[in-house]
Amino acid sequence: MVDFYKRLGVSPTASREEIATALVRADPELRRKASSILLNEARRRGYDEAYLAMKRVARFREEVGAGSTVMWNRSVHSEWYDQESHQTSRDIPHPPGIRSGCSGGCSKGCLIWLIVLAILYLIGYYFGN
Repeated sequence: MVDFYKRLGVSPTASREEIATALVRADPELRRKASSILLNEARRRGYDEAYLAMKRVARFREEVGAGSTVMWNRSVHSEWYDQESHQTSRDIPHPPGIRSGCSGGCSKGCLIWLIVLAILYLIGYYFGN
């Protein structure tokens, strides 16, 4: 999965107009892929949910010291890490329409959910190639 927001240089909360402006400056391949997702409201909602999950998985892996392993090569997944800040997974900004499952701190249930998401992603990545 690609972090279209980072590649376009816009925030996950960017308006449709801001995204359209950024797409004009993007290379043709990125423009084709990102516009079909980010300019379609239903597809963007789905992408935003997956985007938030990937950001949380990356942050969780960093917090537990598993930033780079055989199954999750940090150089391949580097765009999901925010090098400028040391936010915890609950501090990641949420795209519009996506609510946080962790208000005020993660419970065991939230942690288990993040682990399940990470495992499902890794299974999909491993068997998808």
